[in-house]
Amino acid sequence: GSSRESVIGRALRQAAAGGPIALQSLTPVRDFIAVQDAAEALLRLAQVSPAAGTCEAVNVSTAEGTSVRSMAEELAQAARVAISEPSGAAEDDIPALVLDNTRLQALTGWTPSVSLAQGLRQALAAFAQPAASGAAA
Repeated sequence: GSSRESVIGRALRQAAAGGPIALQSLTPVRDFIAVQDAAEALLRLAQVSPAAGTCEAVNVSTAEGTSVRSMAEELAQAARVAISEPSGAAEDDIPALVLDNTRLQALTGWTPSVSLAQGLRQALAAFAQPAASGAAA
């Protein structure tokens, strides 16, 4: 998601404000997913009829790892802002978090369709809209 406290939320807020993008660490690897892809996956899951008496955990993910640095570089390019290198060594509690979406694909046929770059551009545009419309009011 793009919660203001998530790494993407912080990066979007900073980029929308004109940068630079300054994050605690650029080394973690995450499985970033566009909200449209997550919504589509959940809609498809809602249409699956589970076998009687069963319940399965399903990961909604791209199954692709991207470093926070790569995400920040994509966003910086889209917003035309700089990236500030972290000043201190941040401790990463989870260096890599990438989920397996095999069960989701098997149940629904779903695969992600929005690239990281496309999703970031769309999120940046949406993130900047409230500030722009609020300024006009």
